[in-house]
Amino acid sequence: MMKSTYNSRPFLLIALLLTIAACDRVITLDTGNHVPKIVMNGILSPDSLIEIRVSKSFLYTDTFSSRGLMDRATLTLFIDGVEKETMRRIRVDTVSSRDRLFEYTALVSVYRSTIRPKVGQRVRVEATAEGHLPAWAETSVPVPPTIRGVDTVTFYTTKRIIHNDYYNSLPESGMFQNLRVKMDVSTGTSGIGQQFLLQARLMTEEIEEYPSLPDRYLFLYTDDDPVFEESYRNSLLEELISDGFLEGKKHYDSALFSNKLFRDNRYTLNFSVTDYYYLYTEYEAKGQNEWGYPIYVPIKTERFNPPIEVLFTAISPELYPYYQAGEYNPDSDEESFKLISEPELTYSNVHNGIGVVGAVSSAKARIEVPPLPYEE
Repeated sequence: MMKSTYNSRPFLLIALLLTIAACDRVITLDTGNHVPKIVMNGILSPDSLIEIRVSKSFLYTDTFSSRGLMDRATLTLFIDGVEKETMRRIRVDTVSSRDRLFEYTALVSVYRSTIRPKVGQRVRVEATAEGHLPAWAETSVPVPPTIRGVDTVTFYTTKRIIHNDYYNSLPESGMFQNLRVKMDVSTGTSGIGQQFLLQARLMTEEIEEYPSLPDRYLFLYTDDDPVFEESYRNSLLEELISDGFLEGKKHYDSALFSNKLFRDNRYTLNFSVTDYYYLYTEYEAKGQNEWGYPIYVPIKTERFNPPIEVLFTAISPELYPYYQAGEYNPDSDEESFKLISEPELTYSNVHNGIGVVGAVSSAKARIEVPPLPYEE
């Protein structure tokens, strides 16, 4: 009798882990020859002031909070090859970041322009600082896409269509309520090779009872549309094991895709969302635990139906690999495998430096969410 290939895959995975774990390698870190580089990060949008965060690279052994701060840098702005102005430093921000092993905070300087770039303009930012190589980055402001129409339909399933940790469905009827969205879109320019980002967020600012609620972006179910295939990010375990053990595709709160399937610069996107009702729970302290910390118990839960805002964003080519690499869950098994893999370079389009400077142009659509049937 033939043995199933799938049944042997868990053993192959265990063997792979044991093989990797058995490989010891001593790495000597040379900190004496470290030369800091200028770090620039910024995302431009049409008719908005340009803000660029500037800092310097540092070794992970440096523990000072000001290790990345660059006080005296000069940023020069060029539009379509013509020098326009010297950007002004307006503030210092504290940013948090995380790599594969460490989480840290650093101080960065924020520079702002007085000029608002227009669609189609080529923007170049040059940074100079004493003791550093001059760094520069270029990007073009993309033409915004167009949302021509949106059709929605509510459908019910007996199982969840998205299996993420966060959800707020409390299906008293035993069914999960979902919303299918078909959105007719067109690109702003002709030609292939354009990239886009799709997101959907709950407009929590329209919940009058509780102002200042945080934004919540919805996970997108994109399996029904081949245009999103390039954004599928299966983990290594999902590739190795496909017969039910740890099976299932992860879904994300954004989707990357290109216009390769568009015809005459148009396409109808097909995706679904779920858990689009906002649950707000109020808690009250009831005593303390054995360590003296208060115990909070829920006293009231309310459900709201704020509108959904769909963002269809054209992104510059510099941002596409950045978004591709940056949306993975750092706690996933794929990231765990990266911890024991060879080092890889961080994506950057800043010449002689580090960082990403790109541009976006967005179109938005509003979708009204009806109350649940038993709440009407």
